[in-house]
Amino acid sequence: MGLLTYDTLLMRQVASVLANDFSILGPDGQPVGQVKTVGHLLKRLVMGNRELDVCELDGALVLKVVDRVTMGRDRMSIVGPDGSEIAELVQEITLFKPKVSIHMASGESLVLRGNLWERDFTVAGEAGGLATASRHFGSVMDMFIERDLYALSFTPGAAPEYRAAIIGALIGFDLMRAKQQPGFPWSS
Repeated sequence: MGLLTYDTLLMRQVASVLANDFSILGPDGQPVGQVKTVGHLLKRLVMGNRELDVCELDGALVLKVVDRVTMGRDRMSIVGPDGSEIAELVQEITLFKPKVSIHMASGESLVLRGNLWERDFTVAGEAGGLATASRHFGSVMDMFIERDLYALSFTPGAAPEYRAAIIGALIGFDLMRAKQQPGFPWSS
């Protein structure tokens, strides 16, 4: 089974100062993929974690999240393994509930709406809800070092390009949140 075929994924953060990696687990808790921070170490020291690869367990690239350097609102590209753009994420200006627009390459727009405090979110398109995600802590130690576990549930039958965009949006949402933390050395 490929990563984009699961209706439920668990994404366990294994972040460090120089990486924003995740292990991706299937509904049975077995590994099915991974998110790896890529790019030169010096560039990451200066600019932060700007490129992340989402791969199958065997290392095959599924998608890439590229955090573009911008002035103002965060913008990220979600790119397929062939280099074609799947979607663009744009952080919207809101007061209490985070909102990210997901502009699909097909022209359709999706909206990721979140809960600032809980880090839960939903993704909906013109036809309705496509996915939900909620944050959990795996252990007490994970809670203290802010290592999150996201449970991501797709609407059964959601197309692979939506699943790819939503996985990329979850990673982008987490990266946007991290960049807003006090003391974070880099921003948009």
